[in-house]
Amino acid sequence: MYRARKVVSAALLKAETSGDLLPPWSLRDGGLITSKTSDALGASAALMLMRPKALAGIDEVHLISPTVMRAGTNLKNQISEQYQPKTAYG
Repeated sequence: MYRARKVVSAALLKAETSGDLLPPWSLRDGGLITSKTSDALGASAALMLMRPKALAGIDEVHLISPTVMRAGTNLKNQISEQYQPKTAYG
């Protein structure tokens, strides 16, 4: 019988409760990290920022300033809007 890895089971459980697909990352000490999609980052990008924070024991510190994140998000949205096809409805 197939036994799912602990990280997969935890991610599936969290995905069921949040309704979002969550990429998991297991740490050597047995800890698990998951993330979710936000307006600023996709779940995988957020996970890549959360991993060093978890390893360093940092909780409430932003690795990237919220001001920088907003600027990047605004730029991404402007570029996305520029390449959206125009339709009769929008």
